Amino acid sequence: MSIKLTIAFMLVANVAGGLVEVLPTRSSQACCRDSTLRSCQEALVDPSVLLTREPLTLAGISLHFTSTIEPHGHVYKSAAGDEAIITYNQETGAVFGTLKTVTGDSFALEKCSLGFAWKEFSVDSFEADTAVLLDLPEDSTTGVLQAKAAADNVTAASYSVMFYYTPEFADITADIDGFIDQVLAETNQAYVQSGVPLTATKFCTERATIHDASGTGSSQLISAFRGMKASVAELRNTADSAVLLATDFSSCGVAYLNTIGSGNTISVCKKNCCLGYYSFGHELGHNMGLTHNKEVASNNYYPMGHGHLVAGGQAPLATTGVRTILGYSASGHRTRVNYYSNPSLTYQATGTPLGVVGEANNAAVLLANRLAMAAVGDETATCSGTSTSGATSTSAPTTTPPTIAGCLKVNAIPTMKPFGKKIKKVKDADACQKKCENEASCSYFKFKDHKQLKRRVCQLMQIKYNAKTTWTSGPKKCQ
Repeated sequence: MSIKLTIAFMLVANVAGGLVEVLPTRSSQACCRDSTLRSCQEALVDPSVLLTREPLTLAGISLHFTSTIEPHGHVYKSAAGDEAIITYNQETGAVFGTLKTVTGDSFALEKCSLGFAWKEFSVDSFEADTAVLLDLPEDSTTGVLQAKAAADNVTAASYSVMFYYTPEFADITADIDGFIDQVLAETNQAYVQSGVPLTATKFCTERATIHDASGTGSSQLISAFRGMKASVAELRNTADSAVLLATDFSSCGVAYLNTIGSGNTISVCKKNCCLGYYSFGHELGHNMGLTHNKEVASNNYYPMGHGHLVAGGQAPLATTGVRTILGYSASGHRTRVNYYSNPSLTYQATGTPLGVVGEANNAAVLLANRLAMAAVGDETATCSGTSTSGATSTSAPTTTPPTIAGCLKVNAIPTMKPFGKKIKKVKDADACQKKCENEASCSYFKFKDHKQLKRRVCQLMQIKYNAKTTWTSGPKKCQ
């Protein structure tokens, strides 16, 4: 039998002291179950490198440490402007990361059930983000806080997010808290480099009681999310906003527009777009009054509150334009960059402005609304028994060495078990292996041959962990 390994897009980091070594083997774990992926490969990770702040090489790009970002992020950039954000929670050993290149390529490092996966997204296959209008009365205090913010554009503010996730999201995300840390770090980095003193924080996480599915409309899903609990206030759980993490619906994300005053600061974000496309910060921006670029949208609340299509520069700078976080894809502006429109800033790769005075300045709207957003909730509630709080962690510091962070299963032993029904009439072992390769949850397979085709059987297999006190288990390639 000949088993073919997928070696396309094989990218290997600087192994000597490097953060990531991408292996030539395709990962078959559930975290790779995503139709927008160009590739998803097994990876070895050494997060201790992050503590040295030494340069990294990812996807063949040399990156230098520039800063840290809340909650656990490390920011690296290249001379050309490529950006990597890697989160490493030393208490839990969780590692996540993203790399966005100036040419529009998008990569992610994700902790999966067994080890790590290095992903490359096909960004062109991502669907657009949407905003939904709600005609609701506003709280009178919003205007007071906006006036206060206008008189003080220096004081930093932070707002909290009550996170929910669908069962389908949980099925393909082994480390939900690590994922949340990553999208928060990306969003907070956007605020910093857009000149906005604002920080997004996690309040609690909770499993949703609604589902997402292919074909579900964006408006349908956010409406179901809004009605998931007795009231919007209960949904926010005293946080400033509520976000649903999902896997499959008709857009990259959807949010209610300009809803700080009514408290309907609600949004939904698709997993791949959250991690590879800045859709998390895009949707929360809608809650705070931001709209898309003027070519496709009008902002009736804030005339300057539009995204921006950034012009290309003159050689030797990049001659192809890009778009800010709220910008829609357009000819010559395919790549979305981690900035909110701001005419006082210049995009490094093109040397051109990131906004237009009076027309495209989403940073100014964020600045004006930051205090009001931070005052929507009071964060006095507690997390439910099935959720975790971002404010007070109950996790004890781990003594696991950094090189095996997240690999070990405590009080458990691995067993090989079949999943799904036996597949009959499979031609041969090669065909059975192909079925395993195409099923993200399949780790191994077994094939029973017979001279009659109808008696031939293919059974897909996966690793499962059974509880076993005092035993600790893990994969072979853990460091």
